[in-house]
Formats: sequence, structure tokens, C-alpha cells
Amino acid sequence: MFKNCYNRVKKYLNSYSSFGTIFFFLLILAVPVLTYKIKTDFLSILLFSYQYMIVNLLVLFLYITNIWNYLQKNFSIAYQAHRYGSVTGVVKNVLGDVLLLILVLDLVFFILSISSIIMFNSGYIMSMYETYNIPNLYYLIYYFIIRFIFILIIAILTFLAYYTNNKKLRFFIMSLVIFNLLDLGNNIPITMNSILSGNQFSSFGMEILSTIIMIGVYIVLILILKKLILSKKRDIG
Repeated sequence: MFKNCYNRVKKYLNSYSSFGTIFFFLLILAVPVLTYKIKTDFLSILLFSYQYMIVNLLVLFLYITNIWNYLQKNFSIAYQAHRYGSVTGVVKNVLGDVLLLILVLDLVFFILSISSIIMFNSGYIMSMYETYNIPNLYYLIYYFIIRFIFILIIAILTFLAYYTNNKKLRFFIMSLVIFNLLDLGNNIPITMNSILSGNQFSSFGMEILSTIIMIGVYIVLILILKKLILSKKRDIG
């Protein structure tokens, strides 16, 4: 299964769509890298680049666009249901493709981020994340874990929006996805982009708690949407 998934994703990544995505990655990264920063050590620039609101918005948008393009090119219920034996088999395989695609794209973005920062940093020191007065390294580890979970949630929601033939559900899911691309500021840090863009909570513990609650809400929502969408018999004729 993984080999077939890998081959399908590899074929898509060898297309012009993925090369265009990488080109946009480089353009997006140029903004935070070339912007004036008070701290210029490696970890501070890395965190600054990842917390740049426009970067998060555009990168998440590119991921959503790539998922949609991939599904349009590769997702055929009528053909694949006969190949995998059931609609459930189709969903499992295609959703696996989507998650692998996003994993690869995010790894590419990370490598490009590291490569661009290497040329502009002033050294490798254990700098502090002053918002919570903890080392940047500790916050980065937490940040990357949360960011990856958010990306997976966005990917699954996008897949469900594409899969459903219920227009109202599709509109609701895509509205939810778009809502999470917004940065509502420190006063209302309830979107994924608000959290990823470094909006301040009263403490690091409060940020962790709020983020865990948000993730829990979306997991429950995804399970409900899954039941509403995937439990209904889909026409495969």
C-alpha cells in the first residue's frame, strides 16, 4: 500500500505543479529572511520566519491548493472503487496519498527555510523566546509538533470537502478551513494561523492548554464529518 501511495505522490511531485510550489516557497521565504530583525541568531530567525503571519497564510494556502489539484488528477470513485474493492478502500488510499503529499511538501519547505537562514544568521546560540522566557529551542520543538498537527487537520478537512457531494457541507468545511488561515490577533487567538503566528497568551501553559482544546475540538468535528460524509453510500457507477 505504501509503495503504491509513494509512487502516486512521486508522480505528482514530478509535475509542473510541484515545481511551481517550490518556486513560491522561495518567494515567500524571502520576505521574513530579508526583513529587519532584532535578533539574528539561527534559532531566532527560524522562529521569526515560521511565525511570520503572511508566510503561514500563503504556505497553508499552497498546501490546500496542492491537495485539491492532486485529488482532481487522481481521485476517481468510479475507477478506483473497482480497483480497491469498496469506496472505503478508495478513501483510505487517497487520504494516505494526501497526508504523504503534505508531509513531503512541508519537509521541502523546512529544508528551504533552513537553507535560506544559514546564509543570513549571525551564529548558533541558545537564544531565549522572550514571550514566555524559555529557550527558543524548546519552543521550536513544541511549535513544530503543533504546526504539523494543524497541517494534518487542514489536509483532512480539505479532503472531506472535496469528497462530499453535499454543497452545504462543502461550503461549511471550506469556510472553516479559510477561517483558520486568518490571524485574528492577540485578543482572539482562536484560529490556527493566530497560534502559529506567535500571538501571545498569558503564559506558555495557557497556550498549550488552549491549543490542546482546539485540536480536541477539531478531532471531534472531523469524526462527526466523517460519519456524515463517509457513512453515506456514494454513487460509484
